[in-house]
Amino acid sequence: MTASVAEFLQRRLKVRHLRLILTLHDARSISGAAERLCISQAAVSKARAEIEDLLGMPLFNRSVGRWEPTAMGQQLIGAARRIMAELDCLNSEFRLIKDGLLGTVTVGTRTTALLPFIAQATAAFKQLYPRVTISLVDGPLSRLLEQMKKGDVDLVIAPLGEARDSAGFTNVVLRRERHVVIASPSHEFVGRDGVTWAQAVQQPWCMPPVGTRTRSHLHSFLARKALPFPTNLVEANSLLMMIALMQETPLLTLVPMGIAPQLKRQELARLLPLPVDGARDPVHLVWQDGLALPPATRLFRDFLLAQIRRSAKNGDAPATGAVDEMTRSGASDRRRASTGKRLAVLE
Repeated sequence: MTASVAEFLQRRLKVRHLRLILTLHDARSISGAAERLCISQAAVSKARAEIEDLLGMPLFNRSVGRWEPTAMGQQLIGAARRIMAELDCLNSEFRLIKDGLLGTVTVGTRTTALLPFIAQATAAFKQLYPRVTISLVDGPLSRLLEQMKKGDVDLVIAPLGEARDSAGFTNVVLRRERHVVIASPSHEFVGRDGVTWAQAVQQPWCMPPVGTRTRSHLHSFLARKALPFPTNLVEANSLLMMIALMQETPLLTLVPMGIAPQLKRQELARLLPLPVDGARDPVHLVWQDGLALPPATRLFRDFLLAQIRRSAKNGDAPATGAVDEMTRSGASDRRRASTGKRLAVLE
């Protein structure tokens, strides 16, 4: 590191510089950054040029109308995100001392299996901490993880699939969920003994589209039994739409076991005694690696842990090791946070 670069980083680098670099990276354009920062495009261009002059190397290159970070730019952007996150966490700690626990926890969800659990845990948490806002958002997993990298989402609850080994994230398995067959309340199979899979595949079904995990599970299961996949199908990628369809016409479908009791209690569907063997979907709790969670987020994550532990005592156990790993991580976050560091569809 040259003396001029060291002097800039240690003495002249300001929070506004970091905010500008991050905004330019996220907007990928001078005009977009200027709009987000409420300053002129000329001011953005001037500030970027000043930072690059002081560092003696470019941070961005313009490519096909977009500003893409250089290798040095990527390093500074990563450091800037960590510094801004730590400042946010420090602010949250100060507010906690002054005003009591408050804030917003944004949780990205991409799971049907744990929707009842998430709803129950959120309701219970709000009874204890009414001043903390829990924002539940859903969307494609790739988008949720990208939003987490930017700091727009604090936690993600989802089956990760191939993304479970993605660098930059810590994840633990909350639960492994098996699938069950449910039927419309008016279906002829309801209450009948001795229903077989050979009979079931001849019935009308409502299923999510090709490529989803639930559809793949059923396809693999039937293939192992040398049975054809149902041909009388209605496809829907929304659980609400599937349930609505099942109220209008007799249908069968496959759902995670976690939501079946709730549908039965509400008299929206009936569970059929048709065994479904095969892999169980692991549902993960995910947060950004290397960053201490702010107080409200850390507390909500630990509250989810307590709820999972309680459900385990009732016989609905989470995956082996999840509780211990989450407990260790929670203790580590609390140690880091004490120094003001800050390390949220049916398929």
